[in-house]
Amino acid sequence: MTDLQIWESLPPSTRAMFDNAASGNGHSAYEWFTHLVPEQLRDDPDQIETFMNGGDITMVREIGDRGAGGGGYTETETITMPDRDISHRVSDHNGGDMSPDNTVMENMHANRSRGADNMTDTEYVDVMESNAVDAELIDNSIIGDASAVITESESVAGELFDTVLDGLLPATIGATVGLHVANQFDDDVDKWGYGSLATGTTVLLCMTPIGQFGLACYAGWNIGKLAHRGVRWIADN
Repeated sequence: MTDLQIWESLPPSTRAMFDNAASGNGHSAYEWFTHLVPEQLRDDPDQIETFMNGGDITMVREIGDRGAGGGGYTETETITMPDRDISHRVSDHNGGDMSPDNTVMENMHANRSRGADNMTDTEYVDVMESNAVDAELIDNSIIGDASAVITESESVAGELFDTVLDGLLPATIGATVGLHVANQFDDDVDKWGYGSLATGTTVLLCMTPIGQFGLACYAGWNIGKLAHRGVRWIADN
């Protein structure tokens, strides 16, 4: 999408943020939008709001590797973005106009502490660097409540359990049943025939809702036994 298409698709409440900037200076709200908002944030109203008016963002970072099991351990960090003003490079007091060439988004406290002084070149470079860093953080963050975030480690554990239920356990149980049935016959043809039939039927049964429920109970029971053994081993040693 072009910037204009993005602008036209934004909710009215987001576009209204730029109406005041456009008041009486010959520049449209759309022009102020493309001037003030970093490119990577323009298509997300929440990110625009956070960059302009501040707010909390949550970063999710990988901090360790699970090893052979795959995936990683993660942690979250909450960062508060500052409220920003439209700051003049040449101040109003010194004749600076309200135009894209003379303005930049700046931390509200830094802008207001400068008072009537002009922004120095060094300050301008620092502001632009700060805005770029914050825009990158916002673009790669979760805005607002992060309680619903599923960490990668939790996701990997869930996928692993699903894989066991969906594939490994049915195959293992099917092979066990097939071997048991085959051992009931002396003739090799009967062993292969009835053993294979029992294996296939068992695997298919395991794929049904009832079978999946049974597998979940079976897996839970075995995990419980393993945990109990681990606790006893720790207590004995």
